[in-house]
Amino acid sequence: METTEGHRWLDALASNRRLGDLATNPWRRTVVPAVSPTPVTKAVSGLELGPVIGEGGMAVVREAIQPQLGRGVAVKALRPEAATTSDARRLLQEAWTTGALEHPNIIPVHDIAWAADGSPRVLLKRVRGRAWSELLDDSGSPDLERDLRILLDVARALDFAHQAGFVHRDVKPSNVLIGEHGDVYLADWGIAVALHDDGTGRFPLAAEVDAMAGTPAYMAPEMVDPRVAPIGPWTDVYLLGAVLLELMSGEPPHDVTSAATLVTSVFAHPNIPGVDHELRAICARALAPQPADRYVGAGAFREAVADYLRYSGARAVAVRADASAAKWRACADKTSGEAEAALAEARFGYAAAMGAWPDYDHAATRSRALECSVVAAEIEAGDLAVARRTFNQLDDPPPSLARRLETVEAARQQSQRRWQALETMSNTATGQRARTWVVGLLCTLWVVAPLFRGSLARVTPMGIVAPYLASVLVVGALVFVGRASLFDSYVNRSVTMVICGVMGVDLLLAVMAVRYDLGFVWLRQTLPIVWASAGAIGVGLIDRRFWPAATAMGLLCFAVRELPQHLDGVTAAANAVLLVNALWLLRSWTQPPSTEPASSGRQMDLGASMPT
Repeated sequence: METTEGHRWLDALASNRRLGDLATNPWRRTVVPAVSPTPVTKAVSGLELGPVIGEGGMAVVREAIQPQLGRGVAVKALRPEAATTSDARRLLQEAWTTGALEHPNIIPVHDIAWAADGSPRVLLKRVRGRAWSELLDDSGSPDLERDLRILLDVARALDFAHQAGFVHRDVKPSNVLIGEHGDVYLADWGIAVALHDDGTGRFPLAAEVDAMAGTPAYMAPEMVDPRVAPIGPWTDVYLLGAVLLELMSGEPPHDVTSAATLVTSVFAHPNIPGVDHELRAICARALAPQPADRYVGAGAFREAVADYLRYSGARAVAVRADASAAKWRACADKTSGEAEAALAEARFGYAAAMGAWPDYDHAATRSRALECSVVAAEIEAGDLAVARRTFNQLDDPPPSLARRLETVEAARQQSQRRWQALETMSNTATGQRARTWVVGLLCTLWVVAPLFRGSLARVTPMGIVAPYLASVLVVGALVFVGRASLFDSYVNRSVTMVICGVMGVDLLLAVMAVRYDLGFVWLRQTLPIVWASAGAIGVGLIDRRFWPAATAMGLLCFAVRELPQHLDGVTAAANAVLLVNALWLLRSWTQPPSTEPASSGRQMDLGASMPT
């Protein structure tokens, strides 16, 4: 945006005869536009003038007594060197504007009197107090809450003026008076303009403003360059924001000493200091370079500041909650009592703050961030149930956190399915019925078969192979029919594999005895070695309590050589020991898992040690 117009007016300001002898920064003083001369009717007034109580570039304010009523008033009159017709017109316009605005925060105008020379004197309410700027300069430690309440009264006066059709254009602390009882008055309406023409010609119109007027250190962009936007209520909103920035930082937004840097500052977004997010947001919106981005009026600005003050308690609670949340995040052990107490305090603080102020964005944002951190911490700790419960309570949770939780939950579920499968496989009670039937039936056959197999086997070579082939077929059929149960646990799988292995080796040895004419006696003497080996495998692989059967089979290896005439009976006896031992183990495997340490007994109960 071009700012040539702004530079031209600022250069004119720098050479203004009224400002040339100012000891203070000229950019904080009011620039007044030229006024077309208008004749002024002369009259005489009867006022008893007192001492000077205030003065500006154009006028002097004196204390006076109004004899007719005997009351003290303030009289604003032109300086002798400024007693021109145009200056008189400007003073009258200020009186007419102020007189049209009857409001508790605007100094009442009692009357317009006339000096002997015909110059106007404006009779105002005598306000005993100080300018707000003096309070700010004298405050050793700024009282922000006090000053914000003063700003509320100023905004109230401006809101009333806007509704009445006037724009102040020169809102700043030096134009605000604080009475001795704390009453607040917005003064100096000398450059105010009317939004509408009332037909009297008394008020300058905002639509006709073509010259820069106001205080440069506070000016809105449209006050420097009318091409930005016309003068309107939004202009005073910007000035309110400029005063608010001064309350926050100690300086107005455009505290510069040259025209070039001032124009650059006016059209830029101001740098707003401070850590109070809500107040910074209010100030930033009021100081938006574009009028459309500001508050719609002084009333909306006042409501925002009033909400800020109204909910100061909620903010204080939220600050303490922030401290507790930081303390929780700093705890390495999130399960410690200190961490849990800090988390509870933070959650309670944010909930209390939002309960007192439902639209408190800071508390809502910080509370959401805290709960997201809790979810992440619970994920790290592996407590996915708590993480999911906390996550489900979040409004609009972050997608990244949702994906992370879903990924970890899916991995946990897959792991649980694997562990459940392992637990099932390790549970000795799994498939117990099928296992009992198969083992019991086979052991019974092994007890009975030797009593008849000997006479049959001596008849033909086929008689040697047939019993073992039949056993393999029977075992194969049983395993096929009961495969779902016989392979669903480690115990069943181990028992089935040992039985199938033994039966397969038995059949192989029988075929070898026939094929190589080794004879039936050799077969009967060799098979116990296989069975004893299988018994040893059972002790090591299945359950050490299988030792009686393994021992019986080992003794059978010697018995078949030492007692060949009792071969069938000795074999049947060894198989009977196997049957009793197997049935006893099967019964023990159906009992609840032992809670004793593994060193006290090596039972085949891996499920007892599996994590759930």
